[in-house]
Parts: sequence; C-alpha cells; structure tokens
Amino acid sequence: MKKDNGTLIEKYLDGELSPEDVISVENMIKTDAEFAQEFYLRKDVNDVLSQKKIVKMYLNLKKLIRSIKKKK
Repeated sequence: MKKDNGTLIEKYLDGELSPEDVISVENMIKTDAEFAQEFYLRKDVNDVLSQKKIVKMYLNLKKLIRSIKKKK
C-alpha cells in the first residue's frame, strides 16, 4: 500500500475529492485488490469510530437531560 493511498482513501471517505478523483478511487477499488482491501479496512474502521461517537453523544445527552430534570 502506497503512503498516498491512505490519504486518498480518507479524503474519499470524508467526501473531499473532486468528481474525477472519486471515479479514480472507485476504479482502483475494482481493479487493485490490495487497494480495495485497504479501502474496506479503513471504511470499516471509520464506520466503527462513527458509531462510537454517536453512542458517546447519546450518553452525554442522556446525562444532560437527567441533570436538567434534577434542577426542576
């Protein structure tokens, strides 16, 4: 895996690429098995991290609501 591919994948996942670069990444996923493997690994990690952030935000919101209710 080339060092620049990691950056390219992250920018793709974050929606920061030009339409031409999006097409390029999607073609690489189809034609380069090593690139595809790295892409899906990074995508899975990003998905898990995103879910953790949502759970943490939910728990913080729940805690805040309890705190507000106690003050009433």
